[in-house]
Formats: sequence, C-alpha cells, structure tokens
Amino acid sequence: MSLTWSAEKCSPSVPSTETEGAWRDLLILGSMALGMDEITTRNIKEWMWRLAFLKQTGVDLSINEGQQIPREAVARWIGLTTNAGSVTRAAWIERRVKGMKFNADWEVHNQREAVAV
Repeated sequence: MSLTWSAEKCSPSVPSTETEGAWRDLLILGSMALGMDEITTRNIKEWMWRLAFLKQTGVDLSINEGQQIPREAVARWIGLTTNAGSVTRAAWIERRVKGMKFNADWEVHNQREAVAV
C-alpha cells in the first residue's frame, strides 16, 4: 500500500519555502516511523516525544543531520493526515524494542558466522 497524505486541513499560512517543504516531507514519512497518522493540537507533544525517543535510540529523523524538527514547525502542520495508521505509545515502544532486539541478534549472528569462516 502506498503512503498517501493530505494537507487540506492545514493552515494556508504555512510558508512556502524549501525548508518548510522538507519539514512537511519529513513529517509525512515520519508518520510511518512514529506510528501516528495525523498532527493535531492534542498530539504534538506525542510527536515530539517519539521523535526524541528515536533520536535517543540512534535514529535521526531530520532534514540536515542532527537538526531535529522544531515544535513550531510541527505545529504549523496541524491538520496534516496520512494513511500510515496510528498506534499507542506502549505498542509503538514495544515494536521499536522488538526491532532493536532483532537487529542486535542479527549483528551477533553475523559476527559468529564471520569468525567461523
């Protein structure tokens, strides 16, 4: 299924700049990684928390390496929706930890295979 999005409910006053377009694209793609399918006034804090969690676990969701999206930029895109689906924080964390465990297991497995050669 392809990712679709809509900015119809967003404020028409969002600046039309290259940087703002990059932030928008990051939020659209980030909706999949964050397990959140819309930006509302009620969930901006959760967007920021999940972005911070990803950064703490080594995932850089930014337009320039290390330049996290500011809260004000997320707030400008209130009304943005995607078809990425939405999960609770607990389910999202569980999925992230399972993925990290899988990656660690795979890395150790590959190291063992390299030594055996």
